[in-house]
Amino acid sequence: MVVYKGYYYFMSTTDDNTVRIRKSRTLDGIRSAQRQVVYTHQLKHTWAPELHQWNGRWYLYYAAARTDDISTQRLHVAESDGDDPMGPYHFKADLIGKTDTTLQVDASFIQIHNKLYLMGAYDDQGRQQLFIKPMSNQRRSLLANDHYCIGSDPFESPTLAKTAGTCIQWVRSYACLFGRS
Repeated sequence: MVVYKGYYYFMSTTDDNTVRIRKSRTLDGIRSAQRQVVYTHQLKHTWAPELHQWNGRWYLYYAAARTDDISTQRLHVAESDGDDPMGPYHFKADLIGKTDTTLQVDASFIQIHNKLYLMGAYDDQGRQQLFIKPMSNQRRSLLANDHYCIGSDPFESPTLAKTAGTCIQWVRSYACLFGRS
């Protein structure tokens, strides 16, 4: 969810090739707000959309598969045609690279010392891993093969927050969801 100019924007997908946003003046109003399709693409199994504004443009980050096999999900970005979070959006780039053969989902970002980093989850031979990668340029393409593993199975959805010079990482754990320790 994003708050911008007095509105709440909530992104969702329904496992197809679209991203929808609900817009409301109140948080409670999101529940009854109409879902509007803001982006459609040619891929399948759209997952985990995230919206960010960089230099006056909105960028919609999402995972999507090239086939019916969800293990082919990769990270992608679409760019707004203007400064409205409701779009429209056009495809901008594959975030990691078309030759990367691992599942990649849950894109999120943190800026540290004026450098932007992408975080996400990927599959490493059946184990869910978390990564952080420096971004390479204004277009938000990534540096190839330059990443750091920041956690492992069973975590996903990495999020970092900065406060008083300290970075705090939140993750969702399957172990917590399914009662394992």
